[in-house]
Amino acid sequence: MSYQFPPDVQQFITAEVAGGLRSEVELLTEAVRFLQAERQATIEAVREGLASMERGEGTPWEEVDREFRRKHNIDLDE
Repeated sequence: MSYQFPPDVQQFITAEVAGGLRSEVELLTEAVRFLQAERQATIEAVREGLASMERGEGTPWEEVDREFRRKHNIDLDE
C-alpha cells in the first residue's frame, strides 16, 4: 500500500526507519496498535465512569461546573 503522509509525519517515519530498528510496516503496525489500545482504554474509562455514576459515586455536575469556571476565570453567572 502506498500512502501520502503530511511532511512532518513522513519525516518522522523516514527517520525511524533510517535508524534501522524497524521497517516502515513495523512502525505503522505499532502506531495502529497503539491507537487501538488507546481507543479501548478510553471506552473502558467511560464504562467505568458510567458504572461509578450508577453507584452514586462521583462529583455532582454543579460542583464540576463551578470548579471549571473558577479555574478558567469564567463568571459564575454566565
